[in-house]
Amino acid sequence: KKDGADDVKINSILIVDTTPPNIDITKIDEKDASDDLVINNAVAKIEGTRDSDVVKVVLLIDGKEYEAELIGDDAWSINIAEDLVLNDDDY
Repeated sequence: KKDGADDVKINSILIVDTTPPNIDITKIDEKDASDDLVINNAVAKIEGTRDSDVVKVVLLIDGKEYEAELIGDDAWSINIAEDLVLNDDDY
């Protein structure tokens, strides 16, 4: 609505959801992630599940971002590039 000074005022409600989504790693190189979370190959495929309302999954490894391909309503997959060189360590 307009007030007397040609300003437009809008009354509305903003809802902010601060609950983090569920995103899990389920497989690494076709192995169940509950067995171990070890990448043994230069090229790794990492797969997981996500809440259906998640629209983007990004895996950050040693400062480099890898964006996942979203599959169906609740899955994702990333192929880690050959240019990723990591020393034996925890990341």
